[in-house]
Amino acid sequence: MEASHYTSDLDPSSVLGFGSALAMLDSTEEVARLLTGALRSMGLADLQAVVLDSSADDPTRVFGSLGTRPLPGPVVDELRRGAPFPDTADARGTPSHHRVEVPEESALADQGIDHLATVRLGTLDQEFGRVVAGLRADDTHTSLQLSSLQMMAAQASMALHRIALHREQAAQQEALRESEARYRELYENAPVAYLSATAEGKIRMANRRATELFGASREALTGRSIPNFCAGTPTGQEAAQRLAECLRSGAPVRDDEVELCLPDGGRVWVSLTMRPIEAGDRASDRLVMMVDVTERRRMESALREARNELERRVKERTAELEQANEHLEQRTRRLQALRDIDQAILAAESPEEIATATLRRAREIMPFHRASVSVVDWEAERAQVLATRQEDETLEGGTTIPLDDFFLTDALRAGEADTIDDLAARSSSGVAETVKDLGVRSVLCLPMMDDEELLGLLQIGRTRPQAFTDEDRRVGTELADHLAIALRQAHLRQRVETRTTALEQANDRLAHQTQRLQTLRDIDQAILAAESPEEIATEAIRRVRSILPYESATVTVTDWEAGTAHVLAAADNVLAAPSTLPLDEVYLSDTLRAGDTEVLSVEAYEPVPEA
Repeated sequence: MEASHYTSDLDPSSVLGFGSALAMLDSTEEVARLLTGALRSMGLADLQAVVLDSSADDPTRVFGSLGTRPLPGPVVDELRRGAPFPDTADARGTPSHHRVEVPEESALADQGIDHLATVRLGTLDQEFGRVVAGLRADDTHTSLQLSSLQMMAAQASMALHRIALHREQAAQQEALRESEARYRELYENAPVAYLSATAEGKIRMANRRATELFGASREALTGRSIPNFCAGTPTGQEAAQRLAECLRSGAPVRDDEVELCLPDGGRVWVSLTMRPIEAGDRASDRLVMMVDVTERRRMESALREARNELERRVKERTAELEQANEHLEQRTRRLQALRDIDQAILAAESPEEIATATLRRAREIMPFHRASVSVVDWEAERAQVLATRQEDETLEGGTTIPLDDFFLTDALRAGEADTIDDLAARSSSGVAETVKDLGVRSVLCLPMMDDEELLGLLQIGRTRPQAFTDEDRRVGTELADHLAIALRQAHLRQRVETRTTALEQANDRLAHQTQRLQTLRDIDQAILAAESPEEIATEAIRRVRSILPYESATVTVTDWEAGTAHVLAAADNVLAAPSTLPLDEVYLSDTLRAGDTEVLSVEAYEPVPEA
């Protein structure tokens, strides 16, 4: 408790002088003490107090006196708690007064105070507290005194507002000074070079690391153009134009490596980053960061030279090995291609994808003009082309061929490769004639077997007769065997996936049915626990949503004798529960009256206003 013992020469005619005195104060305590002293000296109260609301920094404070005596502790505690003040929320922004009768059990009443006049201290958007003028039973305020009290409260409010603004501004200025100091500390002692420049590229400031990088003082750098430091090489000039444009437009630059010419004639490579500065009167300035990467680039250059030398030696050695082992290298390439084909086959999922992936890489080990993969459907007595590799779209994937028109010899049925040495030397029709017209003269037919059953053929066509060697047969047979294994696995995988999908669908249906049964059981238990029709309807409508999703729902019962319908429960509906409607405002078709379920369109609800 802080009591005011100030005296004042103010009288009711010196309210304006009171305002002048407030203008010289710079703390809330001084304002409160001056105000309570003025109230006492003007004879406006037997008890005069100022209660300042709590804030982030200070608790609720009470200033004042009881006549010339300090306020007793119980009175201070009562004023600090806000008792017996009225709710003044409706008087926000106004200095209007309130008359408060003091309860007999109040600590104020123990001091002979019968009633209070309270006036709010505050502005439109800020609360400071209130002024309390307590009077004894035989005293009352005149209109002039109340006006003086309100005017003095308004002047005190303005003084408190001014002091609060000054404190806020001082705190902001202090925070700004601290921020600027931290920024300057970070800027000056940063481990990388920092330059502040104008949009034209002129250097305003440079930190210590920048002066070390350029080998020049701040004074020597200030005013110099950053793009002018770029090297005179074509690459350097291109970088200078790019940097100048970014400085002008404010477009950010990130990790752009640029070669710079230093004032002493040396050169250095830097990783340059630039962004505009968005702050005050320097909104058009740019902050440029440079990191010396000269040593890294020197090492990279040395590594490139070493790598190039190594590559040159490797190429020479490889050429020697290729010359000495041409045949072995050819076989190695074929094995590599077969491995790639195996990987492509493993990555494929369907027979068509397997065939396409195989033919896409088969030319690397067996040059051809045209190639195709076909499977045989013995029951349908036809062959289906899975994929082709050619320059035209004739007989492309998906084409079906009758078995009578498909090349099948006894050797192929037995799992042995067979060839057509020259299509032009034999009479042909159908597919063979079409293939011959495409320029194919000889065909290598390679069977794909599943145990002893023929799955299909891998057919390789070339533009010259008798074009296939024993090596071609061997490589083609190996490739066809890989294809046969992959196609068998694809068929098995498809059958497994089909059965897995069927099992998953059955499990989903079982889970859904289980959920429905669980929900229905929960509804039954909730209904058994309910004690009224409204509770039964509410529980049912709440729980049924998990098995019968809806946007809106109601449960309504009809009273045919009364001609009304009563809404027991509703969810997301314009009708609230409980409510009662006349039956002529409720949709009741003959179907519903007969006890049958009916699904209605939006149009059917047009006669119902609530819908």
